[in-house]
Amino acid sequence: MKKLFSVFFSMAFSAILLIIFAIAIGYATFVENNTGVDAARNLVYDARWFEILLFLLCANLLGSLVKYKSLANKKWSLILFHLSFVVIIIGAGITRYFSYEGFMHIREGESSNIITTAKTSLTVNKSDSTIYSQAIKSSLGIKAMEAFSTNIGSKTLQIKQSDFILNAAKMAQDSPEGKKTIALSISDSSFQFKNIFLNKGEDYVFGNITYSFSDNPNADIIFIEKDDSLYLKSKEMIYQVDMINMEHQKLAPDSIHKTLNNILYQVAYNSFAIKNYYPSAIIKVVSMTEHSGNYPLNALKLDISYGEEKKEQYVFGAENLAGDEEIVNFSDASFKISYGSEIIKLPFALKLDDFIIERYVNSMSPSSFKSNITLVDESGKEIKEFSIFMNNILNYKGYRFFQSSYDEDENGTILSVNYDPIGTIVTYLGYSLMVVGMFLALFSKKSHFRELLHRNSKIAVIFLLGTFTAFSSQAQPNSPIQNPPANNINHKHAERFGHLLIADPIGRIKPISTFASEINRKIMRENSIDGYTSTELFLSMMMNQELWENVPTIKISNSEIIKKYNFNSDRVSINQILPPGSYDLYLIKTEVDQIYQKEADLRTKYDKEILKLDEKVNLSLMLSTGSLFNFFPLPGDSTGKWIAATEMNQDGNKEQKALIIDLYGQYYGSVKSAIQSGDWKNADIALDKIFAYQKKFGGNKLPPAAKVDAEVFYNKVNFFKYASKLYLVFGLVLLISLFVKLFNNKLKIKWIINSAMSLIVLLFILQTAILGLRWYISGHAPWSNGYETTLFIAWATVLAGILFAKRSTISLALTAILAAILILISGLSWMDPEITNLVPVLKSYWLIIHVAVITSSYGFFALIALMGLLIHILLLSTNERNTEKLLPTIKELSSIIEMAQIIGLYLLTIGTFLGAVWANESWGRYWGWDPKETWALVSILVYTFIGHLRHIPGFKSSFVVSTGAVLGFGSILMTFFGVNYFLSGMHSYGAGEAFAIPLYSKIIVISIFILIISAGIKYYKSKVFSDRF
Repeated sequence: MKKLFSVFFSMAFSAILLIIFAIAIGYATFVENNTGVDAARNLVYDARWFEILLFLLCANLLGSLVKYKSLANKKWSLILFHLSFVVIIIGAGITRYFSYEGFMHIREGESSNIITTAKTSLTVNKSDSTIYSQAIKSSLGIKAMEAFSTNIGSKTLQIKQSDFILNAAKMAQDSPEGKKTIALSISDSSFQFKNIFLNKGEDYVFGNITYSFSDNPNADIIFIEKDDSLYLKSKEMIYQVDMINMEHQKLAPDSIHKTLNNILYQVAYNSFAIKNYYPSAIIKVVSMTEHSGNYPLNALKLDISYGEEKKEQYVFGAENLAGDEEIVNFSDASFKISYGSEIIKLPFALKLDDFIIERYVNSMSPSSFKSNITLVDESGKEIKEFSIFMNNILNYKGYRFFQSSYDEDENGTILSVNYDPIGTIVTYLGYSLMVVGMFLALFSKKSHFRELLHRNSKIAVIFLLGTFTAFSSQAQPNSPIQNPPANNINHKHAERFGHLLIADPIGRIKPISTFASEINRKIMRENSIDGYTSTELFLSMMMNQELWENVPTIKISNSEIIKKYNFNSDRVSINQILPPGSYDLYLIKTEVDQIYQKEADLRTKYDKEILKLDEKVNLSLMLSTGSLFNFFPLPGDSTGKWIAATEMNQDGNKEQKALIIDLYGQYYGSVKSAIQSGDWKNADIALDKIFAYQKKFGGNKLPPAAKVDAEVFYNKVNFFKYASKLYLVFGLVLLISLFVKLFNNKLKIKWIINSAMSLIVLLFILQTAILGLRWYISGHAPWSNGYETTLFIAWATVLAGILFAKRSTISLALTAILAAILILISGLSWMDPEITNLVPVLKSYWLIIHVAVITSSYGFFALIALMGLLIHILLLSTNERNTEKLLPTIKELSSIIEMAQIIGLYLLTIGTFLGAVWANESWGRYWGWDPKETWALVSILVYTFIGHLRHIPGFKSSFVVSTGAVLGFGSILMTFFGVNYFLSGMHSYGAGEAFAIPLYSKIIVISIFILIISAGIKYYKSKVFSDRF
């Protein structure tokens, strides 16, 4: 027993449990991506074995405190770490078993006290009282419910599942063994139609109408079969509407009328249509997973017995939908069975006074939306008024209401509701304990971190050119634009034109300087070309369309398109793809039309590339026709709309039309004239008039002049185009110098080392200023999308190098090279450098804190990954002659890896906690197993596992430390890139366009594994290391 106790509470068993935990939840994200959220929850997150795993992990953590006498040895940070994890798991358990969440739908002017919960259950009622309720696991291939039985009087009711059908639908099939069946589409006053099948001898009640295909004299609508034809009779007047010619006809009550096709029948506020009549048919329930969007319900096939009687019954339902009750009649009892979300009635109600949505200028994209509500108690007394909007919640009696969505007509709101008063507090307590533990671990005199900090070791380095060579292959230069026309645009005028404001399609008002750069990139994949600035190129293509129509400016990235249409290169001119004469000559017209007829999720990669090409062609045409140029704010428009002069044929009053058309016409004509004459005076005057118009009618939507100047300056500097090259040069110079110094200490090159270090620090300061400028321009922190986040990680990486530069200059050299790689990556086609408006959920101070902290950790992990690679190369390079020189270097790098790993792990953990707080404030739950947050947890577990390896006999070595640093970085790459570009989730606003894994990336990974294996073989076989580690 003592031996079992020792093994169970050992560090080795802790490490095993951690890695199983990480693998399990990582696997679940792929299950979710491939088969849905329900499958991931049923297989992993909600599975009993997963709960047992967490219990074992908690028991192990608590037991290890006893085994290693942590309290007696006053290891406070260790105690807090272990206790905090247990408290977090307890909080999560309380949330899971004692809380619930759902949504509330309210229309303007109406009240609601009904929550439709996210919990899906099978409920059995008899005489309006619930006799059984069971949670349903609605995922493919999973047993959805457990069989149950209960005694009711002298009889036993038994229900068991015989089948579960995903995306289920009822289908009628002609069969001689079937029944006479009517396929009906019915609706009540809400005009929400429902499809049903009514068999001979059955009645169906919907709303306040009873439909009967039997001899029920009390039914409202009675269907009668006669000579294989169908007739109907109604108690009340029926209005018959011909859906083809919209003719109306009245059908007298209590009379028999023959039914017709394409007819809508209306009785009071109810409607129905007869879809088909089957003289003999059987009803089958089938899965429609290929068209799941149209069939959101699942079906449970139940075998039901009551006493000696047995019946089969299908019940339909799904998560977040209240299922319809199915009535099952026996000889002396009747049961109502429903499958769907549980409905909860609150002890108070919310009345929606007004729903308000604000949009970005010139766009349908919402800037914000809110619900103005009144809280009403059970007696109907109004308690207080409140506005619910993103990141501003209503908290009342333990219920928290969040703005989630709204109705299509914008006259109703959907609020998410969370009830978890205890679980959240306990979990937050766990977060707090862990943060305190981190603080003690960093500053306690007995901590491992302080021990590493005070070690004395020499500074060492080696140069690894292959790292940059491998990564730099990602940035293949674009093919140049052949034979562009000579630049005939006046430089000074173009600079002033660059300050003119324009409203883009998503509602941001920006200077032409920015817009020109974006359009050029979309069409040509270039900001500018030789001889032109981006604004000059934009203005030239706008004014000189006849000079550009045969120039191959449109970039085609897909080789299949190039081959199919026999293009000579990856660039084509507008005339090549759309020959003059007629739109019917458009080369890809047929394909574009066919692709738009497909559902979005059925479009192939080739289809998407065709649509991209179509977009580029249309942008080129809009550029030449002037329809892109939304220069003119529309006076009196409540949405703050900006329009182009070409829109004035459809919009605006006569005076406004004349003014805008005249202003644009003056400018266009004067620029055309200036191109010919070289005199740009009149063009400058015409431009000033447009500036004056914008100032007069733009109102408070106009950005300040200082911000416009700053954005134009930002575009002109184009800092990151050069920063990558400069970081690379300075980093390589520093690396080479340190490498030379290592093997020849007599050379006097310290001035080169100091200069390179100073230049890297100077470049870092400039990068900080540029990121600050981008923050000022955009109005939000510069890490709201993939491009910005990558640049911020590059910044954080260099910061990590600077922090460790005093102990090891190599850290600064490596981080400079890594920053160059990251900035290079940010410029790839799948990263979008546009400065954009934020979606409403990102308008939170939690964005600044959470993203900044969590992405800062990536810089430390990237640093130690590179150091780990260097250690492997040094291990391979070590022999009897250079042992004494290289081994201290390896140990120095190992110490720095451990220190940086601790800092990175703490930042990643705190950032994840802050993300949980943000999620709780925005969506009403602090954890939801979204792939992004799940992989952040995977990374935490991976690096925790790596950190615990030093406590396991045989794993405390520089080889293990360096290997963990390299392999662990794979979890970070998956967290940042993999989730964004390969998995689905809530973090789509931070994502870029999906891309295929290139061959060279696979080669790099294989090469790294070969390096690790080779270094490991040498490490464990060589006698050189036997007494050193």
